[in-house]
Amino acid sequence: MNALFDAMQTFNALGLLLMGVVFFGIGFAMIADWLVWRARAYKVKARVVAVRSSGKRRSDEEWAEHYKEEKTAEEAESKSAITYKEQFRQKPVSTGFASVLIGLLCMIPFLFFGIGAYTGYNFLSLKAGGERTLARVVDVESSYDSENGYTYTPVLSFTDNSGYSYRVKDSIGSGSNKISVGEEIFVYYDRDDPEHFVMDRFWRYMGFAFAFMGMSSIFIAVFAFAFVANKKNTGLSMNAKQLKAHKRKHYASQMYTAIYEFVTPHGDTIQVPGTVSSSSIADKLPGSEAVIFVRPDKPDRVRKKSFLFLGIGLVFAMPGVWILYVAFSMLSFTFGGFAMMGAAFVFLAVKVLKSLRRFEEKVPRKEWSKFIKENTRKESDRGYILNADEIRERFQYHQSMMRVTIPITFIVALGMMYGGYYMHHHVTDFVSHAHEARGEVVEMRSRSSDDGYTYYAVVSFKTPSGDTVKFEDNVGSSHPLKKRGDEVDVLYDPEKPRDAMIDRGLLNNLPALGLMLVGFLAFLITFKAWRRQRTARL
Repeated sequence: MNALFDAMQTFNALGLLLMGVVFFGIGFAMIADWLVWRARAYKVKARVVAVRSSGKRRSDEEWAEHYKEEKTAEEAESKSAITYKEQFRQKPVSTGFASVLIGLLCMIPFLFFGIGAYTGYNFLSLKAGGERTLARVVDVESSYDSENGYTYTPVLSFTDNSGYSYRVKDSIGSGSNKISVGEEIFVYYDRDDPEHFVMDRFWRYMGFAFAFMGMSSIFIAVFAFAFVANKKNTGLSMNAKQLKAHKRKHYASQMYTAIYEFVTPHGDTIQVPGTVSSSSIADKLPGSEAVIFVRPDKPDRVRKKSFLFLGIGLVFAMPGVWILYVAFSMLSFTFGGFAMMGAAFVFLAVKVLKSLRRFEEKVPRKEWSKFIKENTRKESDRGYILNADEIRERFQYHQSMMRVTIPITFIVALGMMYGGYYMHHHVTDFVSHAHEARGEVVEMRSRSSDDGYTYYAVVSFKTPSGDTVKFEDNVGSSHPLKKRGDEVDVLYDPEKPRDAMIDRGLLNNLPALGLMLVGFLAFLITFKAWRRQRTARL
Protein backbone atom coordinates (compact mmCIF):
# COMPACT_ATOMS: atom_id res chain seq x y z
CA MET A 1 0.00 0.00 0.00
CA ASN A 2 2.84 2.41 0.86
CA ALA A 3 4.53 1.64 -2.46
CA LEU A 4 1.28 2.42 -4.30
CA PHE A 5 0.84 5.68 -2.38
CA ASP A 6 4.46 6.67 -3.11
CA ALA A 7 3.93 5.91 -6.79
CA MET A 8 0.79 8.08 -6.94
CA GLN A 9 2.52 10.91 -5.09
CA THR A 10 5.43 10.69 -7.52
CA PHE A 11 2.94 10.81 -10.42
CA ASN A 12 1.49 14.06 -9.02
CA ALA A 13 5.00 15.41 -8.46
CA LEU A 14 5.98 14.61 -12.06
CA GLY A 15 2.98 16.57 -13.32
CA LEU A 16 4.03 19.58 -11.24
CA LEU A 17 7.65 19.08 -12.30
CA LEU A 18 6.66 19.23 -15.96
CA MET A 19 4.59 22.36 -15.32
CA GLY A 20 7.46 23.97 -13.41
CA VAL A 21 9.96 23.15 -16.16
CA VAL A 22 7.66 24.70 -18.78
CA PHE A 23 7.08 27.89 -16.76
CA PHE A 24 10.71 28.26 -15.73
CA GLY A 25 11.93 27.32 -19.21
CA ILE A 26 9.81 30.01 -20.88
CA GLY A 27 10.86 32.60 -18.30
CA PHE A 28 14.54 31.65 -18.46
CA ALA A 29 14.53 31.70 -22.28
CA MET A 30 12.98 35.19 -22.36
CA ILE A 31 15.38 36.55 -19.73
CA ALA A 32 18.37 34.97 -21.50
CA ASP A 33 17.21 36.41 -24.83
CA TRP A 34 16.92 39.86 -23.25
CA LEU A 35 20.44 39.57 -21.79
CA VAL A 36 21.93 38.30 -25.08
CA TRP A 37 20.53 41.29 -26.96
CA ARG A 38 21.98 43.64 -24.34
CA ALA A 39 25.38 41.92 -24.46
CA ARG A 40 25.84 41.38 -28.21
CA ALA A 41 23.89 44.17 -29.91
CA TYR A 42 24.76 47.84 -30.18
CA LYS A 43 22.36 50.74 -29.67
CA VAL A 44 21.48 53.23 -32.35
CA LYS A 45 18.82 55.88 -32.92
CA ALA A 46 16.38 54.98 -35.65
CA ARG A 47 13.35 56.49 -37.36
CA VAL A 48 10.13 54.66 -38.17
CA VAL A 49 9.48 54.97 -41.91
CA ALA A 50 6.59 52.52 -42.36
CA VAL A 51 4.29 50.06 -40.59
CA ARG A 52 3.58 46.51 -41.72
CA SER A 53 0.27 44.86 -40.78
CA SER A 54 -0.45 41.17 -40.62
CA GLY A 55 -3.19 39.66 -42.76
CA LYS A 56 -4.20 40.90 -46.18
CA ARG A 57 -5.44 44.26 -47.43
CA ARG A 58 -9.16 44.55 -48.15
CA SER A 59 -10.97 47.26 -50.09
CA ASP A 60 -14.24 48.72 -48.80
CA GLU A 61 -16.09 46.46 -51.22
CA GLU A 62 -14.26 43.41 -49.88
CA TRP A 63 -14.99 44.49 -46.29
CA ALA A 64 -18.68 44.82 -47.19
CA GLU A 65 -18.65 41.36 -48.78
CA HIS A 66 -16.90 39.96 -45.70
CA TYR A 67 -19.55 41.57 -43.49
CA LYS A 68 -22.32 40.07 -45.64
CA GLU A 69 -20.73 36.60 -45.42
CA GLU A 70 -20.54 36.79 -41.64
CA LYS A 71 -24.15 37.96 -41.31
CA THR A 72 -25.41 35.33 -43.75
CA ALA A 73 -23.68 32.61 -41.75
CA GLU A 74 -25.13 33.98 -38.51
CA GLU A 75 -28.67 34.12 -39.93
CA ALA A 76 -28.38 30.60 -41.37
CA GLU A 77 -27.31 29.32 -37.99
CA SER A 78 -30.15 31.22 -36.33
CA LYS A 79 -32.76 29.84 -38.75
CA SER A 80 -31.52 26.27 -38.32
CA ALA A 81 -32.01 26.54 -34.57
CA ILE A 82 -35.44 25.80 -33.15
CA THR A 83 -37.33 28.88 -31.93
CA TYR A 84 -38.18 29.34 -28.28
CA LYS A 85 -41.91 29.17 -29.02
CA GLU A 86 -41.56 25.83 -30.82
CA GLN A 87 -39.31 24.45 -28.13
CA PHE A 88 -41.78 25.47 -25.41
CA ARG A 89 -44.62 23.79 -27.33
CA GLN A 90 -42.63 20.54 -27.65
CA LYS A 91 -41.16 20.46 -24.13
CA PRO A 92 -43.10 22.87 -21.88
CA VAL A 93 -41.79 21.57 -18.55
CA SER A 94 -38.06 21.46 -19.33
CA THR A 95 -38.18 24.71 -21.35
CA GLY A 96 -40.10 26.51 -18.61
CA PHE A 97 -37.68 25.26 -15.96
CA ALA A 98 -34.69 26.36 -18.07
CA SER A 99 -36.29 29.79 -18.61
CA VAL A 100 -36.81 30.28 -14.89
CA LEU A 101 -33.25 29.13 -14.20
CA ILE A 102 -31.79 31.53 -16.78
CA GLY A 103 -33.93 34.34 -15.39
CA LEU A 104 -32.67 33.66 -11.88
CA LEU A 105 -29.07 33.59 -13.11
CA CYS A 106 -29.57 36.94 -14.85
CA MET A 107 -30.93 38.35 -11.58
CA ILE A 108 -27.80 37.39 -9.62
CA PRO A 109 -25.79 40.54 -10.59
CA PHE A 110 -28.76 42.75 -9.60
CA LEU A 111 -29.12 40.83 -6.33
CA PHE A 112 -25.43 41.31 -5.54
CA PHE A 113 -25.69 45.01 -6.39
CA GLY A 114 -28.67 45.31 -4.05
CA ILE A 115 -26.83 43.52 -1.22
CA GLY A 116 -23.84 45.84 -1.63
CA ALA A 117 -26.02 48.95 -1.82
CA TYR A 118 -28.00 47.95 1.28
CA THR A 119 -24.83 47.19 3.26
CA GLY A 120 -23.35 50.58 2.39
CA TYR A 121 -26.61 52.45 3.08
CA ASN A 122 -27.10 50.61 6.37
CA PHE A 123 -23.62 51.52 7.60
CA LEU A 124 -23.81 55.18 6.55
CA SER A 125 -27.33 55.69 7.90
CA LEU A 126 -26.53 54.14 11.30
CA LYS A 127 -23.32 56.13 11.57
CA ALA A 128 -25.18 59.34 10.72
CA GLY A 129 -28.32 58.83 12.83
CA GLY A 130 -27.57 56.02 15.28
CA GLU A 131 -26.42 56.06 18.90
CA ARG A 132 -22.70 55.60 19.55
CA THR A 133 -21.37 53.53 22.43
CA LEU A 134 -18.37 51.41 23.35
CA ALA A 135 -18.69 47.62 22.95
CA ARG A 136 -16.45 44.73 23.94
CA VAL A 137 -15.74 41.64 21.83
CA VAL A 138 -16.80 38.68 23.98
CA ASP A 139 -16.45 35.89 21.42
CA VAL A 140 -15.41 35.14 17.84
CA GLU A 141 -17.60 32.49 16.26
CA SER A 142 -16.04 30.36 13.55
CA SER A 143 -17.72 28.21 10.92
CA TYR A 144 -16.25 25.96 8.26
CA ASP A 145 -17.34 24.74 4.87
CA SER A 146 -15.43 22.86 2.19
CA GLU A 147 -15.81 25.66 -0.36
CA ASN A 148 -14.63 28.74 1.57
CA GLY A 149 -12.83 27.35 4.62
CA TYR A 150 -13.20 29.10 7.97
CA THR A 151 -15.31 32.22 8.46
CA TYR A 152 -14.93 34.31 11.62
CA THR A 153 -17.71 36.53 13.00
CA PRO A 154 -17.26 38.70 16.13
CA VAL A 155 -19.82 38.67 18.95
CA LEU A 156 -20.04 41.91 20.92
CA SER A 157 -21.58 43.07 24.17
CA PHE A 158 -22.66 46.64 24.88
CA THR A 159 -25.06 48.66 27.00
CA ASP A 160 -27.45 51.15 25.39
CA ASN A 161 -28.32 54.59 26.75
CA SER A 162 -31.26 53.11 28.71
CA GLY A 163 -28.97 50.76 30.63
CA TYR A 164 -30.01 47.54 28.85
CA SER A 165 -27.24 45.10 27.90
CA TYR A 166 -27.11 43.34 24.54
CA ARG A 167 -25.06 40.48 23.16
CA VAL A 168 -25.08 40.71 19.36
CA LYS A 169 -23.29 39.13 16.42
CA ASP A 170 -21.99 41.17 13.50
CA SER A 171 -23.69 40.74 10.13
CA ILE A 172 -20.44 40.27 8.20
CA GLY A 173 -17.91 37.48 8.62
CA SER A 174 -14.38 37.32 7.20
CA GLY A 175 -11.89 34.65 6.24
CA SER A 176 -9.24 35.94 8.65
CA ASN A 177 -9.68 36.55 12.36
CA LYS A 178 -8.50 40.15 12.80
CA ILE A 179 -10.67 40.97 15.85
CA SER A 180 -9.62 39.55 19.22
CA VAL A 181 -11.72 38.63 22.23
CA GLY A 182 -11.54 41.44 24.78
CA GLU A 183 -10.98 44.14 22.17
CA GLU A 184 -13.05 47.31 22.62
CA ILE A 185 -14.76 48.79 19.57
CA PHE A 186 -17.20 51.67 19.14
CA VAL A 187 -20.54 50.68 17.63
CA TYR A 188 -23.53 52.58 16.21
CA TYR A 189 -26.97 51.13 16.94
CA ASP A 190 -30.57 51.93 16.12
CA ARG A 191 -32.19 53.48 19.21
CA ASP A 192 -35.50 51.76 18.34
CA ASP A 193 -33.81 48.40 17.72
CA PRO A 194 -30.43 48.26 19.51
CA GLU A 195 -29.65 44.81 18.08
CA HIS A 196 -29.46 46.52 14.68
CA PHE A 197 -25.89 47.85 14.80
CA VAL A 198 -22.62 48.31 12.94
CA MET A 199 -19.06 48.59 14.22
CA ASP A 200 -17.05 51.74 13.66
CA ARG A 201 -15.03 50.07 10.90
CA PHE A 202 -15.53 51.94 7.63
CA TRP A 203 -13.79 49.53 5.25
CA ARG A 204 -15.28 46.44 6.87
CA TYR A 205 -18.70 47.44 5.56
CA MET A 206 -17.97 49.84 2.71
CA GLY A 207 -15.28 47.57 1.28
CA PHE A 208 -17.88 44.80 1.18
CA ALA A 209 -20.38 47.20 -0.42
CA PHE A 210 -17.94 48.52 -3.03
CA ALA A 211 -16.80 45.00 -3.94
CA PHE A 212 -20.34 43.69 -4.45
CA MET A 213 -21.56 46.78 -6.31
CA GLY A 214 -18.42 47.05 -8.45
CA MET A 215 -18.33 43.42 -9.58
CA SER A 216 -22.05 43.28 -10.25
CA SER A 217 -21.91 46.57 -12.20
CA ILE A 218 -19.26 45.10 -14.50
CA PHE A 219 -21.46 42.08 -15.26
CA ILE A 220 -24.54 44.26 -15.79
CA ALA A 221 -22.61 46.57 -18.14
CA VAL A 222 -21.25 43.63 -20.15
CA PHE A 223 -24.74 42.10 -20.50
CA ALA A 224 -26.24 45.45 -21.51
CA PHE A 225 -23.50 46.15 -24.05
CA ALA A 226 -23.86 42.68 -25.59
CA PHE A 227 -27.65 43.08 -25.78
CA VAL A 228 -27.48 46.52 -27.42
CA ALA A 229 -24.74 45.46 -29.84
CA ASN A 230 -26.74 42.41 -30.86
CA LYS A 231 -29.82 44.56 -31.53
CA LYS A 232 -27.86 47.06 -33.63
CA ASN A 233 -25.97 44.56 -35.78
CA THR A 234 -28.87 43.20 -37.82
CA GLY A 235 -29.47 43.03 -41.55
CA LEU A 236 -27.20 42.36 -44.52
CA SER A 237 -27.02 45.95 -45.80
CA MET A 238 -24.12 48.04 -44.59
CA ASN A 239 -23.87 51.80 -44.12
CA ALA A 240 -20.66 53.78 -43.61
CA LYS A 241 -20.87 53.59 -39.82
CA GLN A 242 -21.35 49.82 -39.86
CA LEU A 243 -18.47 49.44 -42.32
CA LYS A 244 -16.19 51.37 -39.99
CA ALA A 245 -17.31 49.32 -36.97
CA HIS A 246 -16.85 46.04 -38.86
CA LYS A 247 -13.33 46.98 -39.93
CA ARG A 248 -12.44 48.08 -36.41
CA LYS A 249 -13.64 44.77 -35.00
CA HIS A 250 -10.93 43.02 -37.01
CA TYR A 251 -8.19 45.55 -36.20
CA ALA A 252 -7.87 44.00 -32.73
CA SER A 253 -6.57 40.73 -34.22
CA GLN A 254 -3.93 42.38 -36.41
CA MET A 255 -0.25 42.60 -35.48
CA TYR A 256 1.91 45.56 -36.46
CA THR A 257 5.65 45.74 -37.15
CA ALA A 258 7.67 48.94 -37.44
CA ILE A 259 10.08 49.41 -40.35
CA TYR A 260 13.15 51.25 -38.99
CA GLU A 261 15.64 53.36 -40.90
CA PHE A 262 19.08 53.88 -39.34
CA VAL A 263 22.74 54.43 -40.16
CA THR A 264 25.14 51.53 -39.57
CA PRO A 265 28.65 52.04 -38.10
CA HIS A 266 29.96 51.76 -41.70
CA GLY A 267 27.85 54.75 -42.76
CA ASP A 268 25.21 52.83 -44.72
CA THR A 269 21.55 53.85 -44.38
CA ILE A 270 19.30 50.79 -44.29
CA GLN A 271 15.67 49.99 -43.60
CA VAL A 272 14.92 46.91 -41.50
CA PRO A 273 11.67 45.56 -39.95
CA GLY A 274 11.72 44.96 -36.20
CA THR A 275 11.81 41.40 -34.89
CA VAL A 276 8.94 41.99 -32.44
CA SER A 277 5.35 42.69 -33.49
CA SER A 278 2.46 43.84 -31.31
CA SER A 279 -1.21 44.80 -31.52
CA SER A 280 -0.40 48.46 -30.74
CA ILE A 281 0.30 50.93 -33.53
CA ALA A 282 0.75 54.06 -31.39
CA ASP A 283 4.48 53.40 -30.84
CA LYS A 284 5.11 52.64 -34.53
CA LEU A 285 3.87 55.81 -36.22
CA PRO A 286 5.97 56.85 -39.23
CA GLY A 287 8.28 59.74 -38.41
CA SER A 288 8.69 58.81 -34.74
CA GLU A 289 12.14 58.04 -33.35
CA ALA A 290 13.23 55.08 -31.26
CA VAL A 291 16.36 53.57 -29.75
CA ILE A 292 16.93 50.10 -31.19
CA PHE A 293 19.42 47.28 -30.69
CA VAL A 294 21.17 45.94 -33.78
CA ARG A 295 23.03 42.63 -33.99
CA PRO A 296 26.48 43.29 -35.55
CA ASP A 297 26.57 39.84 -37.12
CA LYS A 298 22.98 40.17 -38.40
CA PRO A 299 22.15 43.84 -39.15
CA ASP A 300 18.76 42.76 -40.51
CA ARG A 301 17.76 41.75 -36.97
CA VAL A 302 16.82 44.74 -34.81
CA ARG A 303 14.77 45.16 -31.67
CA LYS A 304 13.40 48.25 -29.96
CA LYS A 305 14.84 48.98 -26.52
CA SER A 306 12.36 47.61 -23.98
CA PHE A 307 12.17 45.79 -20.66
CA LEU A 308 9.10 43.84 -21.77
CA PHE A 309 10.93 40.54 -22.35
CA LEU A 310 12.65 40.80 -18.96
CA GLY A 311 9.35 41.52 -17.19
CA ILE A 312 7.42 38.72 -18.89
CA GLY A 313 10.34 36.37 -18.26
CA LEU A 314 10.26 37.12 -14.53
CA VAL A 315 6.47 36.64 -14.48
CA PHE A 316 6.97 33.11 -15.85
CA ALA A 317 10.21 32.24 -14.04
CA MET A 318 9.10 33.09 -10.48
CA PRO A 319 6.02 30.81 -10.47
CA GLY A 320 8.22 28.20 -12.17
CA VAL A 321 10.68 28.30 -9.25
CA TRP A 322 7.82 27.87 -6.77
CA ILE A 323 6.27 24.98 -8.71
CA LEU A 324 9.66 23.24 -9.02
CA TYR A 325 10.24 23.64 -5.28
CA VAL A 326 6.86 22.07 -4.55
CA ALA A 327 7.47 19.27 -7.07
CA PHE A 328 10.88 18.33 -5.65
CA SER A 329 9.53 18.42 -2.11
CA MET A 330 6.85 15.92 -3.16
CA LEU A 331 9.15 13.50 -4.99
CA SER A 332 9.44 10.22 -3.13
CA PHE A 333 12.81 8.53 -3.67
CA THR A 334 11.55 5.04 -2.98
CA PHE A 335 11.09 1.96 -5.12
CA GLY A 336 7.55 3.01 -6.09
CA GLY A 337 8.72 6.54 -6.83
CA PHE A 338 11.61 5.40 -9.02
CA ALA A 339 9.30 2.95 -10.81
CA MET A 340 6.83 5.74 -11.60
CA MET A 341 9.60 8.10 -12.78
CA GLY A 342 11.03 5.35 -14.99
CA ALA A 343 7.62 4.58 -16.47
CA ALA A 344 6.99 8.27 -17.16
CA PHE A 345 10.39 8.65 -18.83
CA VAL A 346 9.82 5.59 -21.05
CA PHE A 347 6.31 6.82 -21.96
CA LEU A 348 7.58 10.26 -23.00
CA ALA A 349 10.52 8.78 -24.91
CA VAL A 350 8.22 6.46 -26.88
CA LYS A 351 5.84 9.35 -27.68
CA VAL A 352 8.71 11.57 -28.90
CA LEU A 353 10.22 8.82 -31.06
CA LYS A 354 6.84 8.04 -32.64
CA SER A 355 6.27 11.72 -33.41
CA LEU A 356 9.72 12.01 -35.00
CA ARG A 357 9.10 8.93 -37.15
CA ARG A 358 5.76 10.32 -38.37
CA PHE A 359 7.41 13.64 -39.15
CA GLU A 360 10.26 11.88 -40.99
CA GLU A 361 7.73 10.08 -43.18
CA LYS A 362 6.41 13.45 -44.37
CA VAL A 363 9.72 15.32 -44.51
CA PRO A 364 13.05 13.48 -45.09
CA ARG A 365 15.65 14.20 -42.43
CA LYS A 366 17.94 15.92 -44.95
CA GLU A 367 15.26 18.53 -45.62
CA TRP A 368 14.43 19.32 -41.96
CA SER A 369 16.54 22.47 -41.94
CA LYS A 370 14.88 23.80 -45.09
CA PHE A 371 11.41 22.92 -43.76
CA ILE A 372 12.01 24.75 -40.47
CA LYS A 373 13.28 27.88 -42.24
CA GLU A 374 10.28 27.96 -44.58
CA ASN A 375 7.78 27.52 -41.76
CA THR A 376 9.33 29.91 -39.24
CA ARG A 377 9.30 33.10 -41.25
CA LYS A 378 9.26 36.22 -39.17
CA GLU A 379 5.86 37.83 -38.64
CA SER A 380 7.37 41.01 -40.08
CA ASP A 381 7.86 39.26 -43.45
CA ARG A 382 4.10 38.70 -43.78
CA GLY A 383 1.25 41.11 -44.36
CA TYR A 384 1.36 44.47 -46.15
CA ILE A 385 2.59 48.03 -45.68
CA LEU A 386 -0.14 50.38 -44.42
CA ASN A 387 -0.88 53.61 -46.25
CA ALA A 388 -1.61 56.92 -44.50
CA ASP A 389 -5.39 56.43 -44.35
CA GLU A 390 -5.05 52.89 -42.99
CA ILE A 391 -2.62 54.07 -40.30
CA ARG A 392 -5.00 56.89 -39.33
CA GLU A 393 -7.98 54.52 -39.00
CA ARG A 394 -6.05 52.08 -36.83
CA PHE A 395 -4.50 54.84 -34.74
CA GLN A 396 -7.92 56.34 -33.99
CA TYR A 397 -9.25 52.89 -33.07
CA HIS A 398 -6.25 52.30 -30.80
CA GLN A 399 -6.70 55.66 -29.06
CA SER A 400 -10.40 55.02 -28.42
CA MET A 401 -9.62 51.59 -26.96
CA MET A 402 -6.86 53.00 -24.74
CA ARG A 403 -9.25 55.55 -23.23
CA VAL A 404 -11.28 52.61 -21.92
CA THR A 405 -8.61 50.05 -21.07
CA ILE A 406 -5.97 52.28 -19.46
CA PRO A 407 -8.09 53.34 -16.42
CA ILE A 408 -9.22 49.74 -15.88
CA THR A 409 -5.66 48.40 -16.13
CA PHE A 410 -4.39 51.12 -13.77
CA ILE A 411 -6.96 50.07 -11.16
CA VAL A 412 -6.13 46.37 -11.57
CA ALA A 413 -2.37 47.04 -11.36
CA LEU A 414 -2.71 49.20 -8.24
CA GLY A 415 -4.99 46.57 -6.69
CA MET A 416 -2.42 43.84 -7.36
CA MET A 417 0.41 45.92 -5.88
CA TYR A 418 -1.66 46.76 -2.81
CA GLY A 419 -2.73 43.14 -2.43
CA GLY A 420 0.88 41.96 -2.69
CA TYR A 421 2.05 44.61 -0.21
CA TYR A 422 -0.73 43.67 2.20
CA MET A 423 0.19 39.97 1.96
CA HIS A 424 3.89 40.77 2.45
CA HIS A 425 3.20 43.05 5.42
CA HIS A 426 0.88 40.47 6.99
CA VAL A 427 3.38 37.61 6.62
CA THR A 428 6.36 39.70 7.76
CA ASP A 429 4.48 41.03 10.78
CA PHE A 430 3.27 37.54 11.68
CA VAL A 431 6.73 35.95 11.35
CA SER A 432 8.34 38.71 13.46
CA HIS A 433 6.36 37.79 16.61
CA ALA A 434 5.47 34.15 15.88
CA HIS A 435 6.81 31.20 17.87
CA GLU A 436 8.31 28.11 16.25
CA ALA A 437 7.16 24.54 16.74
CA ARG A 438 7.45 21.15 15.10
CA GLY A 439 4.20 19.84 13.67
CA GLU A 440 2.81 16.80 11.91
CA VAL A 441 0.40 16.58 8.98
CA VAL A 442 -2.65 14.70 10.26
CA GLU A 443 -5.00 15.18 7.31
CA MET A 444 -5.19 16.45 3.72
CA ARG A 445 -8.44 18.40 3.42
CA SER A 446 -9.94 18.96 -0.05
CA ARG A 447 -12.33 21.56 -1.38
CA SER A 448 -14.20 21.12 -4.63
CA SER A 449 -14.80 23.76 -7.28
CA ASP A 450 -15.57 23.95 -10.99
CA ASP A 451 -11.83 23.58 -11.71
CA GLY A 452 -11.43 20.42 -9.61
CA TYR A 453 -10.14 19.83 -6.10
CA THR A 454 -7.79 21.95 -4.02
CA TYR A 455 -5.87 20.27 -1.21
CA TYR A 456 -4.84 21.84 2.11
CA ALA A 457 -2.69 20.30 4.81
CA VAL A 458 -4.15 20.06 8.34
CA VAL A 459 -1.28 20.21 10.84
CA SER A 460 -1.17 19.32 14.53
CA PHE A 461 1.44 20.66 16.95
CA LYS A 462 1.96 21.17 20.68
CA THR A 463 2.56 24.45 22.46
CA PRO A 464 5.07 24.71 25.35
CA SER A 465 2.10 24.51 27.76
CA GLY A 466 1.24 21.06 26.38
CA ASP A 467 -1.90 22.05 24.44
CA THR A 468 -2.45 20.27 21.12
CA VAL A 469 -3.47 22.64 18.34
CA LYS A 470 -4.76 21.85 14.86
CA PHE A 471 -4.86 24.29 11.98
CA GLU A 472 -5.38 24.27 8.23
CA ASP A 473 -2.52 25.70 6.18
CA ASN A 474 -3.42 28.66 3.98
CA VAL A 475 -1.55 27.36 0.92
CA GLY A 476 -3.52 24.97 -1.27
CA SER A 477 -2.79 23.25 -4.57
CA SER A 478 -4.41 21.01 -7.16
CA HIS A 479 -2.06 18.22 -6.04
CA PRO A 480 -1.51 17.19 -2.40
CA LEU A 481 1.76 18.83 -1.33
CA LYS A 482 2.07 16.73 1.84
CA LYS A 483 0.94 13.36 3.12
CA ARG A 484 -0.18 12.19 6.53
CA GLY A 485 2.74 11.75 8.89
CA ASP A 486 4.99 14.35 7.28
CA GLU A 487 6.78 16.58 9.78
CA VAL A 488 6.79 20.32 9.10
CA ASP A 489 8.06 23.50 10.73
CA VAL A 490 5.25 25.64 12.15
CA LEU A 491 4.97 29.32 13.00
CA TYR A 492 2.13 30.31 15.33
CA ASP A 493 0.81 33.29 17.26
CA PRO A 494 1.48 32.64 20.98
CA GLU A 495 -1.72 34.49 21.95
CA LYS A 496 -3.87 32.66 19.35
CA PRO A 497 -2.10 29.36 18.58
CA ARG A 498 -4.70 28.42 15.95
CA ASP A 499 -3.45 31.35 13.91
CA ALA A 500 -0.56 29.39 12.41
CA MET A 501 1.16 28.53 9.14
CA ILE A 502 3.70 26.09 7.75
CA ASP A 503 7.12 27.75 7.72
CA ARG A 504 8.61 27.61 4.21
CA GLY A 505 11.52 29.94 4.90
CA LEU A 506 12.31 32.42 2.15
CA LEU A 507 9.37 31.13 0.10
CA ASN A 508 6.84 32.44 2.65
CA ASN A 509 6.81 35.79 0.85
CA LEU A 510 7.12 34.51 -2.72
CA PRO A 511 3.37 34.77 -3.57
CA ALA A 512 3.25 38.33 -2.22
CA LEU A 513 6.41 39.39 -4.04
CA GLY A 514 5.18 37.75 -7.24
CA LEU A 515 1.85 39.58 -7.02
CA MET A 516 3.61 42.90 -6.39
CA LEU A 517 5.99 42.28 -9.30
CA VAL A 518 3.17 41.47 -11.73
CA GLY A 519 1.22 44.52 -10.53
CA PHE A 520 4.30 46.74 -10.84
CA LEU A 521 5.02 45.52 -14.37
CA ALA A 522 1.38 46.03 -15.34
CA PHE A 523 1.54 49.54 -13.86
CA LEU A 524 4.71 50.41 -15.80
CA ILE A 525 3.31 49.06 -19.07
CA THR A 526 0.05 50.95 -18.53
CA PHE A 527 1.88 54.15 -17.57
CA LYS A 528 3.99 53.89 -20.70
CA ALA A 529 0.87 53.31 -22.80
CA TRP A 530 -0.80 56.33 -21.14
CA ARG A 531 2.18 58.59 -21.93
CA ARG A 532 2.28 57.26 -25.48
CA GLN A 533 -1.44 57.93 -25.88
CA ARG A 534 -1.02 61.53 -24.72
CA THR A 535 2.01 62.31 -26.89
CA ALA A 536 1.31 60.23 -30.01
CA ARG A 537 0.42 62.39 -32.99
CA LEU A 538 -0.08 61.56 -36.64
